[in-house]
Amino acid sequence: MAGAGAANEHRKRAAARTLGVVRTGPAGEGCRMLGWWFVVTVPAAGDGEDVVLAKWETGLGGLDWIAGLVAAGRAEQSGFDGYPHRFTVRAGEVLPLLADGSVPDAGPGAEFRPRELHPDRIAACPADALLTVDAWDQS
Repeated sequence: MAGAGAANEHRKRAAARTLGVVRTGPAGEGCRMLGWWFVVTVPAAGDGEDVVLAKWETGLGGLDWIAGLVAAGRAEQSGFDGYPHRFTVRAGEVLPLLADGSVPDAGPGAEFRPRELHPDRIAACPADALLTVDAWDQS
């Protein structure tokens, strides 16, 4: 039953893409995910520039911490195609994770690699501030 096998393969690929493991390239070929690039900002009012609090990269499991906040109702996801995955979350949910320079519950394969952390900006940010967390797929 060739049709059933093709449909099953399609479902497997769709599930893998949803989990951020495999993306389909321009010619339809599978591309293996390398990890995630995160940027946490305080959105600017009006035409100002967003204030960057942190930037880092992780391995495949690096999205787990923010997915956990979404599942718990403590963050919202507004974009999810990898370019970027965009989340809105209160600073009090995210900044304590960054205060010591790590994301402790990042999940297996996260390999937290900080690139830009601004402790002064992180410390000055009120816990009730709304932050944008962008997670870019590194395929």
